[in-house]
Amino acid sequence: MKRREVSIFTSEITHGFSFMRRKIGAFQNSSFTFDFIDLFFIFRMNLTKVFVYGTLKKGEPNHKTLSETAGLYKFVSEGTTIQKYPLIIATKFNIPFLLNDPEKGHRIEGEIYEVDQEKLMTLDDLEAYPTLYDRKVEMIELKGRNEHVEAYVYLLRKWNEKIFEGATEMLESYASLGPHGRPYVDR
Repeated sequence: MKRREVSIFTSEITHGFSFMRRKIGAFQNSSFTFDFIDLFFIFRMNLTKVFVYGTLKKGEPNHKTLSETAGLYKFVSEGTTIQKYPLIIATKFNIPFLLNDPEKGHRIEGEIYEVDQEKLMTLDDLEAYPTLYDRKVEMIELKGRNEHVEAYVYLLRKWNEKIFEGATEMLESYASLGPHGRPYVDR
């Protein structure tokens, strides 16, 4: 292995080892064993890419859902949706909504993370999936590269046209403390 590959391998094993130890804890008293290579491949195979565009981004109010809850996450890259969508801030809580209305609005800027199934379930709970939001696979262009990846995106499933009353104009990028003057209100 090259030095960079060893560094990435070591980092992923370090972050994933405590998680995997919990997952295989039931096997501690049996003859069933894993070595580090097995753990690495199990860990890598169970990750899912998720594109976040709102309060889950770094520095935003709900990023703690990624960083401080059970499960694994890893920042991959900043990116932009290939498909255009309307991104607005609405309601008295100033929530960023990405409406499932393709080809309206803008290509949306955000961040791509790899998450394990435990973290994905936590994100599903936050986004009220599948009740309020759909989780759809979209192509995302990686920032600074001519490369695309598939990632899940949470899109508001249905909305009343009244959502646009008092909402912001359609945005390309969200920041709670952005020039729109509508900071997120934690409920």
